[in-house]
Amino acid sequence: MTSDILRNYEQQFGVLCADITNKISISANSSDRKSSIATIEGLFQDALEIIEQMELEVMDANSSKKRTQEQKEKYLNIINSYKAELSLLEKEFDRQVRNKNSSMSSNTNFEIQLNENNPEDSELFDLKRKNTESLNKMNRNLENGYRMVLESEETGNNILSDLFGQREQMTRARDRLREVNNNLGKSSRVVGTMTRKALQNKLILFGMIVFLILTIVFVIYLVIKKKMS
Repeated sequence: MTSDILRNYEQQFGVLCADITNKISISANSSDRKSSIATIEGLFQDALEIIEQMELEVMDANSSKKRTQEQKEKYLNIINSYKAELSLLEKEFDRQVRNKNSSMSSNTNFEIQLNENNPEDSELFDLKRKNTESLNKMNRNLENGYRMVLESEETGNNILSDLFGQREQMTRARDRLREVNNNLGKSSRVVGTMTRKALQNKLILFGMIVFLILTIVFVIYLVIKKKMS
C-alpha cells in the first residue's frame, strides 16, 4: 500500500514537471505573462507539497517498519533528485519568464529557441525528455488498464449471460419437476381409486360365493329332508 502511495506521488510529480516545462516555453511568448507566472508558481507550490508528502511518507515510523533500509535510501535519493529537478526548473523559470525585460514590445514575435548544446538549455532538454517519457509510460499504463477493464467487462458480461442461461434452464427444470410432481399426485389418486374399487369387487365376489354355497347347502338339506319323510 505504501509503495502504491509513493508511486502515485511520483506520477503526480512527473505530470507537474511536464506541465511546468511546457508552460515555461509557452509563457515566454505569452502577452499575459503575469497570469502565466501566477499559474506556474502555483504548479511549483503543488510540486513542493508532493515532495513534502513523499518525505513524510518515507520517514513515517509505521511505514518505515514495512520498508527495508535499502528501499528507504532509494526513495530518499529519488526525493533529492526531485528537489534538484525542481530547483533547476525554477532557475529556468527565472531565466526565461520572471527576468524577461518587461519593456519588450508586445508586437515582437519572440520564440524561445532551446539549444541542446547550450549548458543552460541541455538540462532543460533532459528534463523535458524525462518528463515526456514518464507521461508516455503513464499513458501506456492507462491504456493497458483501460484495456483490462474492457476485457473484464466482456468477461463479466459473458459470465452474466451464462448465469442467465443457467437460470432459465433451472427454471424450466423446476417447472418440469412441478409438472411431474402434479402428474405423480394424479397417478397416486388414480391408483388409490383403482385399489379401492378392486377391494370392493373382491368383497362383492366373496359375498356372492358365500351366498351360492349357502344356497346349495340349503337346497341339499331340503332334498334330503324330503326323501326321509
